[in-house]
Amino acid sequence: MENEFIVKTLGQFQGYRTRLKEMHWSSPSMDIHTLTDEMTKVLEGFEDSLAEISIALWGEIKPGDLIVKSSNDYDFRDILKAIHGKAIEIKRCCEEGGLLWSGIGGITDTFIADVEAIIFKTNLSYKTV
Repeated sequence: MENEFIVKTLGQFQGYRTRLKEMHWSSPSMDIHTLTDEMTKVLEGFEDSLAEISIALWGEIKPGDLIVKSSNDYDFRDILKAIHGKAIEIKRCCEEGGLLWSGIGGITDTFIADVEAIIFKTNLSYKTV
């Protein structure tokens, strides 16, 4: 694929998904257990759409192109912040990239809103733990 930023980002998302599953399996409460599952599904959907749109724009992703980068975050709230920050970074690229990035911008807006909703629910859950 021609767009190295997207390839790097998809590798990071794979690392986030792995860490989220680990957090899911070791959750301190049922609320967090459920929220890690919800975040994993939201991330999987966004990641798939991002990859498909990017392939349409810049060409295929070949096996071996992605380098999975494991997250150093071990707290659910920290990984949510990292994912949110990455989504904001994608949005900034969309703004700089102009109309070519409009499809990616649209799905990123929805993704950011979904992540923010999960952050809200998580903050409420930690208040009761």
